[in-house]
Amino acid sequence: IAPTPARNIYRFNRVHDFGSFNPGGAGDGRESGFVIYGDGNIVHDNEVYRGTSGIAVAGTNTLVFNNTVDNMSGMTTGGSLGGISSNSSTTIKNNALARITGDVLGSGGTKSNNLCPSAGTGGSVTGDPLFVNADGGNFALTASSPAIGAGTASIISGVTACSNGAVDIGAHQTVKVSQAEVGTINSTTVVINFQNNCTPGILPASVITGLTIQEDTGGGFASKTISGVTSTAGSNQVRAVVTVGFTGGSTARFSYSTSTGN
Repeated sequence: IAPTPARNIYRFNRVHDFGSFNPGGAGDGRESGFVIYGDGNIVHDNEVYRGTSGIAVAGTNTLVFNNTVDNMSGMTTGGSLGGISSNSSTTIKNNALARITGDVLGSGGTKSNNLCPSAGTGGSVTGDPLFVNADGGNFALTASSPAIGAGTASIISGVTACSNGAVDIGAHQTVKVSQAEVGTINSTTVVINFQNNCTPGILPASVITGLTIQEDTGGGFASKTISGVTSTAGSNQVRAVVTVGFTGGSTARFSYSTSTGN
């Protein structure tokens, strides 16, 4: 009898470097990074990479949004899934999928605003998501990524994805901070405030990891270090202490990840 956990939230995980663990060929997605049974579960802001298949949904009324799935070789037994499967009650939105062998998205459910390798139902954006360094496990979005601003805040009634304005596709969100906001001196405290458009519980309770900084325009950075990246439990504020030397009137892009784990 399959386990049926209900109304759980699976978030901020990194699942990677896995192979087949379905020797019996059950065909229900056991080769996947996530296998979701039960009713009313939520899977968001996870990274699944270098494996066989991404997220297999075997339960009902499952929400799968703002995940990144990359470099999947495809199931070897019991199916052809490489990306995210679904059924008639699944909602799949704002997911970034790249380098997928096999089926990218399942045929059932409600799908929109997903970035897929090629055109298909639910894949509103197609092509390369332009991650910073996917082979190195860095799935932050570069400045020219087609995933930036291409997501939707509305998942279902009562569930809203987080963003600082337009929602990005995938497990990483980007925030632009201009020179005027950051300042031209070092040891500047940068406070990134989310617009109040997140469902309570979607933000992490304590720590945001993976903050990066890159130059969009201007003469370049003299130096850059980042420390003290935290979020306040129960709030919609992220604070990072950034030491950065600007030259030539640069504009910076700060990218944060809510993914944690090994």
